[in-house]
Amino acid sequence: MHIYLLVTEDGSKVKIGKANDVFSRMRGLPYNFDLKKSTYFEVGVGAISIEKGIHHLLKRFSIEMPKMDGYSEFFDIEAKDIAEGIISLGDCTKKNFTDIEAVNELNRVEVEDKHIVGKDIAKRIKAIRVNDYGMTQTEFAEYLNISTGTYRKFEWSGESSLTSFLKVIQAFGKLEGLETLLTPENAERKERSRVNE
Repeated sequence: MHIYLLVTEDGSKVKIGKANDVFSRMRGLPYNFDLKKSTYFEVGVGAISIEKGIHHLLKRFSIEMPKMDGYSEFFDIEAKDIAEGIISLGDCTKKNFTDIEAVNELNRVEVEDKHIVGKDIAKRIKAIRVNDYGMTQTEFAEYLNISTGTYRKFEWSGESSLTSFLKVIQAFGKLEGLETLLTPENAERKERSRVNE
């Protein structure tokens, strides 16, 4: 179990919480954090008690946030050093999100997130196939001009070749959206914004 101290991008607040998998938890939160300033601790069994104790001791630093996932665990940035000091009194290991182990874990979670997105898209396409088209997998695969096995795999796993995925998108008449996204001017604008980051 972990206790995490996630510093907001503007550096004014810290979210203090607990999680078995801090990386998945962080990715699931609707906030942006500065990982260079954020830390987490491997605390083991007493994480729930430690978290509750820290929240109680630091309630004067508590910050009201809009009601979204994790909203009740935000504190003024001054609370971060105090919380780290309290946690460090125990037999805990402090880690930074910039450590190679943490970077590898973040990349693993990102790959899992992409897999979840693929499965979600496949689930939506299956619903459209069944509800709007009334076709079996075999009929729909023939309509797309791809093998039944390829389509079945896509619907089951969310994984597909780009060619097969584009055939599915084309069948729904949605290629225009991708064409707009992929026009040279949009690609150049995106590249410029990435370079400026």
